[in-house]
Amino acid sequence: MRSADRQLQAGIAAAELLPGRDAAEAAAAALAEATGRFEGCGCRRAAEQAREAAGLAEQARSEASADRLGRALARARVSIGLARDRLDRQGCG
Repeated sequence: MRSADRQLQAGIAAAELLPGRDAAEAAAAALAEATGRFEGCGCRRAAEQAREAAGLAEQARSEASADRLGRALARARVSIGLARDRLDRQGCG
């Protein structure tokens, strides 16, 4: 999820639409991979939150402006943050 978070940050910071879309695509792929890992180890809630963030990143790719794309990616970062906080507090499971 760290890689996805870095990509989301890059997308949020992007001043132009195409680099933001590229970052959103990379983040969505990294989050899909994280979702699979969490599902494989039985971390159901973390998998759900990673899947939600991946969906938000994927949707962000279709935004018509860099500003709207950045807001969508910020929502995805919130989902990642919730997953991390939960994992830090309760561990996997």
